[in-house]
Order: sequence, then C-alpha cells, then structure tokens
Amino acid sequence: MDRHIDVIRVFDINGRLRSLQDLQTDVIMAAIEKGMSKRQIAHRLGIGSSTLYRLIHERGLAEQLIRQPEKRSVIPGLGDFSALFS
Repeated sequence: MDRHIDVIRVFDINGRLRSLQDLQTDVIMAAIEKGMSKRQIAHRLGIGSSTLYRLIHERGLAEQLIRQPEKRSVIPGLGDFSALFS
C-alpha cells in the first residue's frame, strides 16, 4: 500500500505556535490541491459550504490558485475561480 503523509507545520521557524487561521488556511489549500470537493472540505472542517467559500475568498486562496496554472483548471467541487477576478 502506498502511503502519503502530508505535513502542516504547527510551529513556525522560530518555534512559535502558528495561529489557527494560518493552520486552517494551510489545511484548506492542501485539501483543494488534493482535489477534495468543497462539500468534503467543509464537512471535514465542520463548517458550512458558504463559510468555506468566504474563507477561500477572504484569504486570497482563489487568487493563489489562479496564479498557479497547473492547479487552476476546474477544481472538483469548487469550479474555476477565474471569473471571480476578471
């Protein structure tokens, strides 16, 4: 069985605990990049789909994905964000 372990650092390079907002942003980004649907991500985080969309927009995650052409196409469950920023 192939095992893949994703690591999200809890402490910064100075040994300080990172904020929950930063950790949540990293988790959302990792899930999007893995191809999880919006519904799956929201469910696993215990938040509603509209909250997830708001977080994606507020934290600039959609803009980051647009700037990464290989990740930009249609993201399962999230769609193509390019129309939001044109």
